[in-house]
Amino acid sequence: MRTNTVESTVRLEQTTYTVEDVRAVLDKYPKVHRYGNGRNRTNSLAEHRAWRDDLYNADALSLAKINAAAEFCRTELVPTNRITTASRSTYAWKHTMQERGGRYTTNGEFIVGALLAGLTGDFRHYNPVLRASLLESDAARERRLARNISREHEQASWPDRPCEWVVLADGHVAEQRLNIPVTNRKDNSNV
Repeated sequence: MRTNTVESTVRLEQTTYTVEDVRAVLDKYPKVHRYGNGRNRTNSLAEHRAWRDDLYNADALSLAKINAAAEFCRTELVPTNRITTASRSTYAWKHTMQERGGRYTTNGEFIVGALLAGLTGDFRHYNPVLRASLLESDAARERRLARNISREHEQASWPDRPCEWVVLADGHVAEQRLNIPVTNRKDNSNV
């Protein structure tokens, strides 16, 4: 593994993986091949071995794709502790990478890149499910917070009581009651 220092607000190092790094991952995960993990119903054992050898002896183009996948996983995905509804298969994540301007990779190249980037998952399936979710952009976070504020404002338990909405550091919205007396409309007494 070769490390180069780059200027970035997210991380300080950019890692370039070599064929030896790819082989180390494939030795640890013997079912991973160019198109997935394990055998599906349609491929033969000979095809599986050929696809695995193809990835095991990665050429410069495959290494570039694996490094692009690892870079995507490091910068766009957040590791999670468990499989959640936000978790998706490596096949789905590789398409997300392509939609965001990344290069085409095979599923196996993406799997190796994700493992090199330190992600884990459930490898019992042909398309393993990663323990990861998409990193939320600042704009998406602001939209989510605005939706939460309006939703919680509509569901306030005391709509006649003056309050203000405060966004906490962790992104949750809290209602803060103001100490302004509200006049009861029926008898003009303070509540």
